[in-house]
Amino acid sequence: MRDGAFHLVALTKDECLLTGKHENKIDTDWKGFAIAWERIRDRLGEDSRSLGRGFAIAWERIRDRLREDSRSLERGFAIAWERIRDHLELRKIFYLMGL
Repeated sequence: MRDGAFHLVALTKDECLLTGKHENKIDTDWKGFAIAWERIRDRLGEDSRSLGRGFAIAWERIRDRLREDSRSLERGFAIAWERIRDHLELRKIFYLMGL
């Protein structure tokens, strides 16, 4: 699941999550990134520990790429979260269906 979690983050590449570039650029500091991460972690809760770990690894890769560029990733994280939530809902449905 760890690789799957990073893949879901990578899916947002069309929003340039990994490069930190967005159409609507909003400057923030690293505190903004930390707040976005905390919100995602809080939403994940106990639903999937491995998914949370995958996010932590993805976050490290994103932070390494950004280095000095601290443009907002909150929008990118929100998009990634929506995709993960949808993925978790599908898993729940498949589980209930016995697939």
